[in-house]
Amino acid sequence: MADVATVHLQAAKGEARTYVGTHYVSGLATATAADITGWTIVLTVRRTTTGQILLQKQASLLSPTMGTYQFVVNATETRHAIGAYPLDIWRTDPGSERQIGYGTWTISTVVKHG
Repeated sequence: MADVATVHLQAAKGEARTYVGTHYVSGLATATAADITGWTIVLTVRRTTTGQILLQKQASLLSPTMGTYQFVVNATETRHAIGAYPLDIWRTDPGSERQIGYGTWTISTVVKHG
């Protein structure tokens, strides 16, 4: 059975980011990368106080047989108020819907050169 991962993503306000993840299956002694071929994986970030969706992205599968996927977030999508927001990551295939990750997405201030 696959575990639900704890995920903490960060971005500076106005920064474009690419987040890469690997989904694992736990065994008795070790965890091995899961084959995610054909999966649809969705990241959702919500406003803490209202539950309003701030960001929702579908992953690109980078190396499905090795469990690797990525979410690409552009600079306009990180212009929310500075703070930490709850996130979850779900496999959303019909008949196979399940949470595979949860945690926080933190937007921080950025000080550029000088």
